[in-house]
Amino acid sequence: QNLKANFNLYVKGKFTHLTSSGHFHHTHSCGVKSTGEVYCWGDNSRGQCGSPKGQTNLTTSPSSGAFAKVVSGYGFTCALATDGHVQCWGSNVAMGNWGDPCNPGQAPAHKKASEGKFIAIGANWWHTCGLTSTGLVECWGCSYHGEAPATALRI
Repeated sequence: QNLKANFNLYVKGKFTHLTSSGHFHHTHSCGVKSTGEVYCWGDNSRGQCGSPKGQTNLTTSPSSGAFAKVVSGYGFTCALATDGHVQCWGSNVAMGNWGDPCNPGQAPAHKKASEGKFIAIGANWWHTCGLTSTGLVECWGCSYHGEAPATALRI
């Protein structure tokens, strides 16, 4: 009930993109407003909502700037900024070389494309991939089955 009251009070305007993710107790949702702000709500046990670990209130992203898209996975969130970089927060399982990729921890991370800029992103259980403006696919995070290869792929 408190979340609903906070949501209606603080989130005015339209959402242009939404994502929901989770498994068992790591469920959360996020949305990008028409202003470019990212709001997240739900479980925050790994910092996936952007506020200090454990707080479950409606929160804005821990990053400044305008965002176009937001994706989420198991205990993490990544957002595509309008300038083409990706910002992630929450569990390190989606952070790749920004931390131990298969050992959950917390660290906001900033990812720039190795060529051009990111124009699209997608996320799954423990990894994130981005498509660059030059046609390169870059993936990061935990790669138990090769889903986040160490080298970028050209499509």
